Amino acid sequence: MRQGRRISARQRHQWVDNRSSDIEAIVWSHNHFDHTGDPSRPDGTVLDSDAVGREIREINFDNTGLWISRFAAFDYFGDGSFYLLDAPGHTAGHMCALARTTAYPPSFVFMGADACHHPGVLRPSQYLPLPRPLPGGDPVGCGGCPGDLLMQLASWKSPNEPFYHLARGQFFPDYAEAIDTVAKIQELDAAGNVVVLLAHDNSLEEHLPLFPQLLNDWLVQGLRDTTIWSFCKEIGHDQWV
Repeated sequence: MRQGRRISARQRHQWVDNRSSDIEAIVWSHNHFDHTGDPSRPDGTVLDSDAVGREIREINFDNTGLWISRFAAFDYFGDGSFYLLDAPGHTAGHMCALARTTAYPPSFVFMGADACHHPGVLRPSQYLPLPRPLPGGDPVGCGGCPGDLLMQLASWKSPNEPFYHLARGQFFPDYAEAIDTVAKIQELDAAGNVVVLLAHDNSLEEHLPLFPQLLNDWLVQGLRDTTIWSFCKEIGHDQWV
């Protein structure tokens, strides 16, 4: 699932080392330009020749009979290691994905694509309230108890409500479906063995290993606990300034 994020020149060079013939499959979460492309090329251009000899599939969730939490799911490899999830709202047919990173103890990475564009749409929630103090110290950089400070700066004054809400309009044409998808993600987001990644969440860039490095041992390293509220630094400065 191609995530629409910026990559450095060094990372881009590493991607160019991949040849189209070496790539067995590409899963596109949706058809927007920043989520489609050929990762073997610096500009991501997809050529007609890339599809020659390849099977192009549209995932149908109607008859799988499989559910991950409240998501209709498709077991991509048939072995429980990688699931595609029906997550409409941002576009028709928009998908998220869930990858198993370890078997014992079980851990997963949830790839949210463009189900929402900022983790503040997911958190806090009724399942994952805003802690006081926040893990990792003061993300706002102005002293005091960060959890209490954010509560004072926020307009809603509730530790169980997200900082932001989905915007109505062209980015979420099926608004009711988009709201439902976010609610489903919030349930998984509260699970201690699931780390949720959104395509446009820049708060994690400095904390998580990027391709071609591996993320399999994120649970052992405690990366979820130390990064899940990292985005509060952006909110703190936005509100404080």
